[in-house]
Amino acid sequence: NRSDTYWAGTGTVTLAASKPNSEFTLNAVPSIVFGTASVSFAGKVTGGGSLGNGPVNGETVTVSIQTSPLPITKSTTLTGGDGSFSVSFDTATLPAGAYRVTYAYAGGINLKPVSVDRNPGLTITPLPVTVTPRTVAKTYGNVDPPLAYDSSPALAPGDGFTGSLTRAVGEPVGAYAIN
Repeated sequence: NRSDTYWAGTGTVTLAASKPNSEFTLNAVPSIVFGTASVSFAGKVTGGGSLGNGPVNGETVTVSIQTSPLPITKSTTLTGGDGSFSVSFDTATLPAGAYRVTYAYAGGINLKPVSVDRNPGLTITPLPVTVTPRTVAKTYGNVDPPLAYDSSPALAPGDGFTGSLTRAVGEPVGAYAIN
């Protein structure tokens, strides 16, 4: 808020002005696949209307991905003379799911602060994995050979499969499905 006092003739006039509201114009909600190295959040802070007093380069925007137990938060500054911002997060280890994202503009010389939640503001989908049993051969009367598989793409470190492979029951010569 700003207050100026002017003297005109014998009276005193006090003018009080407050900063205009600010708002976010945000880019599309990102959707990524589990294991994606990073994601960027971008947009613009706008406001000031007909006064022409918009955001100023160097003012701060904070973006938070709401994770448990604590959010992941990064701050960036407005650039480009038009209130633009962009910030990237390391997402390689975030589990699949929907995350609320909070954008906060601290306000500045010309505009009031504003905060916006998007829920979901980030969606991480499970990594699609293809598992293909390896073809094996068996001679009639012998024990079954070990059953194995190949998978693609590679799993993230620490991830793995549970369970076991089996083949359809039968001893006569022929093809049998591996499950």
